Amino acid sequence: MRLDELRIQGFSDACSALFSIHRRFDRAHAAASLAADGRVLDLTVFTLEHHTIDDALDWANGVTNSDPDVARLVLMSLRPEGVSDIREQDIELLRTARHVFGRSDVEVVDWLLYDGELVRSVAITAGYSSWDQ
Repeated sequence: MRLDELRIQGFSDACSALFSIHRRFDRAHAAASLAADGRVLDLTVFTLEHHTIDDALDWANGVTNSDPDVARLVLMSLRPEGVSDIREQDIELLRTARHVFGRSDVEVVDWLLYDGELVRSVAITAGYSSWDQ
């Protein structure tokens, strides 16, 4: 599938993108920039051992400043250490990202965490999911 054909319009689409990343990598952080209609404008994956979600956020900051079509962002992380317990720092990171990008009218929809068995939505866990119903 070509990137211009990929859409993330809901939670299941985002999970599908996350599972696709997992098929190639055991550990990764990614950010998908989306147009208002859910069309994926770009999806960049950071896979080196030293990469963190901050690398994906830095990339997202650059793309949102350079592409006026970006309306939404979805963050994704593969965490081999498990995601069954949510960390307060994860909720705080998403809260901060939503605030920072929101000033530019870009919505950070969610940060999905996956350990190979369990998907954790930080936004749903924190109680402020904006996934379309």
